[in-house]
Amino acid sequence: RRYFTPKNSRVITITHQDIRDQRDIPIREILYVEVHGRSCTVHTQTATIEASMTLSALEALLPQDQFVKPIRYCLVALRYIRHVEQTELELENGVRLPFSRGERDNLRQILSAYRLRQLRGR
Repeated sequence: RRYFTPKNSRVITITHQDIRDQRDIPIREILYVEVHGRSCTVHTQTATIEASMTLSALEALLPQDQFVKPIRYCLVALRYIRHVEQTELELENGVRLPFSRGERDNLRQILSAYRLRQLRGR
């Protein structure tokens, strides 16, 4: 199965797990995505959507400069990260997600670069 979202698109189309139909999700609304076996759960500002897609398929649809993979089973939107702690990162909605050991400095660097790009308007 192939999934395609144009690079300049602001929406991704996922296949919904329960009813096997497709659903458009604005990229800007995605907080994080987590893996459950061969499917993913997409957490948005307003809903939690079970998708019958792999994390790598979803990752290929999302802009690389807006998302980070802090641990092998999770993708997080940089815009919603409040701060990076010792072993977890905290999102603006209070959700805490773990990250791999040794990734703290890398996460902080990626987050700083993202915030700098946002300040510069890119």
